[in-house]
Amino acid sequence: MYRSGQILKTIAYSIGNTPIVYHFGVIWVDDETGEIFVLHNDFENGTIMDSLEQFLEEREIEEVQDSYLEQLTNNQLLERFESCQGDFDLLDYNCEHFIDCMMGDLKKSEQIVIYLLGAVLIYLILK
Repeated sequence: MYRSGQILKTIAYSIGNTPIVYHFGVIWVDDETGEIFVLHNDFENGTIMDSLEQFLEEREIEEVQDSYLEQLTNNQLLERFESCQGDFDLLDYNCEHFIDCMMGDLKKSEQIVIYLLGAVLIYLILK
């Protein structure tokens, strides 16, 4: 089943059967109740903790990834979450940037790079 610190990759938007936007979060399992939550950076709410059910209302699980965050205690994960609080910004602090913050990595967004390169390519083709 799920473990605190795993990374949840979900399909946020797709065209037909083709995913075009992914959304990421960190799983947090309450030690006392066993309830599963997802820590993430949401377009509407900024950094937030949602129940797994809320998180998956408009998303589909693509993959559950192990991460070294699983080695942290639940309290340590929540401390990281608190230190990574911020408002959503597509280019500067999206869900991928949030995961990087939680992991202690430099922020990057593969999805932004792909879409920017695609936009440049389309511009060059149409020019």
